[in-house]
Amino acid sequence: MEVGIDCVPRPTKTENLKKLCMWKLPEEQEGDWVVYTYVCNEDISKEDDFYGLFICLGHYPKKALARKYARKISLETDNNVCILQLGRWGELNSKPKVENSEIVCTDTDGKVVKLQDQVFEKEEKLYEETRRKQIRRNQEQYFEEDPTHISYYRREWLKVIRANERLEKLEKEKKHLQEIYEKSSLNIRNHYNLYPEHDEKWIKELGELDYHKNTITYISENYKLLRNKVLSKID
Repeated sequence: MEVGIDCVPRPTKTENLKKLCMWKLPEEQEGDWVVYTYVCNEDISKEDDFYGLFICLGHYPKKALARKYARKISLETDNNVCILQLGRWGELNSKPKVENSEIVCTDTDGKVVKLQDQVFEKEEKLYEETRRKQIRRNQEQYFEEDPTHISYYRREWLKVIRANERLEKLEKEKKHLQEIYEKSSLNIRNHYNLYPEHDEKWIKELGELDYHKNTITYISENYKLLRNKVLSKID
């Protein structure tokens, strides 16, 4: 049995595939960039349970090197050849489809046609940028603990700016709440002077108004704490 040929149903068109099986791999065989090709069942066989052939042709330390050999193999075997980084998805379609890889194929005249995967390039750049930012953040966090470093000085200034912003918001909120408290306290005293009997009824009616039991307890307890303070200013 010839490994890689007899282990799957023989295709009807094998000349180009045989070239790939006999391709002599170069020495630069280590790294994260894989060179491969594939053919789907509709191109080579009519069997229902046969999906296609997938052939790995090498792996390289650099993308440029993988692309170089992909072009070389594509030119010499008339096969569409792809390169893909380890850990990335590579879709298998009857027609070459750019997804997470770069496809090097030949046109009708045997010339190399390059289909660059813009999505993959964008993701690769984004990954590198994210990695650089993470390294920078880690370094910044380390130096922020050093009182002699500028990162420490910068952190303290940022803390002061954020704290001051929060304090200003809280002061405005406190002033607004104080105004509500004073105005409503005055309204309560004026109302009490006219209708003192309401002071004994309003909490009892909370249950009839479908207030939850826990809510009624909360209101009652706070009423007891504040009653004398609010009503003590009555003339």
